[in-house]
Amino acid sequence: MAIELEQERASDEQRVEEFRAYVKNGGKVETTDWMPEEYRRSLIRFIEMHANSELMGVLPERDWIMR
Repeated sequence: MAIELEQERASDEQRVEEFRAYVKNGGKVETTDWMPEEYRRSLIRFIEMHANSELMGVLPERDWIMR
């Protein structure tokens, strides 16, 4: 069991290194691609902040929008 866990950990670390090398070399990451969980959380946080800024940017113009 411990050997299997060590192998999984080693393969996960290898996947993370391969992912980082891919991104560093300009590779494009799609939503369906494998990515480290930390990267996925950071990406979701960035997307949420961007969406919030888009919503806040439109608030001053809400009075101009016809209902």
